[in-house]
Amino acid sequence: MKKIIYQFTYSRNEGKAFRRNGVLSDHNDNRIVVILFAAIVPKSIRGRLGFNMDTSDGKFLTNSKAIFNALTADVNALYSPAFAKLALLGTLNDSFQKAIDALKLGGKGLEAKKNAIKKKVYSVLVSALGYINELCRDDQDNASTMITGCTMILVKESTTKKQDFAVTQGHATEEIDLASLAVKNGPKYLSATYMWQVSIDGGKTWEDLEPTLIAKTTATGMLVGVSTLFRKRTKTTEFGMSAWCTPIEIVPQ
Repeated sequence: MKKIIYQFTYSRNEGKAFRRNGVLSDHNDNRIVVILFAAIVPKSIRGRLGFNMDTSDGKFLTNSKAIFNALTADVNALYSPAFAKLALLGTLNDSFQKAIDALKLGGKGLEAKKNAIKKKVYSVLVSALGYINELCRDDQDNASTMITGCTMILVKESTTKKQDFAVTQGHATEEIDLASLAVKNGPKYLSATYMWQVSIDGGKTWEDLEPTLIAKTTATGMLVGVSTLFRKRTKTTEFGMSAWCTPIEIVPQ
């Protein structure tokens, strides 16, 4: 399915607008809003772990070892370049196994030690998920094989999306308000980190803005009258790191 992106720029003053530099604006209102819509989105195949910190220790370790073994074996020769933290995952799996065994024998402080190691294992697994989804974005034809091949779970999407990203002239000079569609898995909203970047050289170089845990932020100190690009992406435990969205442009006032 072909992906069609529509970019609309409008102001909020009686619906009057004129075109300037390829975008629509209203000369009587500096509250210029640029909104990116994804009207048609092709099926995107990505993965999720299928377990989390609440999963029982035994099942958690079994799943983690299965992912490690699959990435190590790479029977379909698809995991290239190799996962950078693969050796660390193997070491942490061994440490977690020892912590579980030690806890069964009893002893002070062993529960906390075991939980601390489990948290480290999970952190690496989240990185592994991000690694797999990054490979999948670049190779959708083999995405299903890459995901199931390392014992992760398939997540399929084929939907029309709502407003995805909005860039608005702020109330103060040199301020730009950014807003993202909140991340959801079906009807459930997910905890996510929202990452924002800005470019003033047409996208040749990008500067990070402060990440947020809510789906909006304000960029301050922007250069007035200079064409500026903004983009965003998200990171969740369930889906790892998303791709950067299509950059959109605004001229700060």
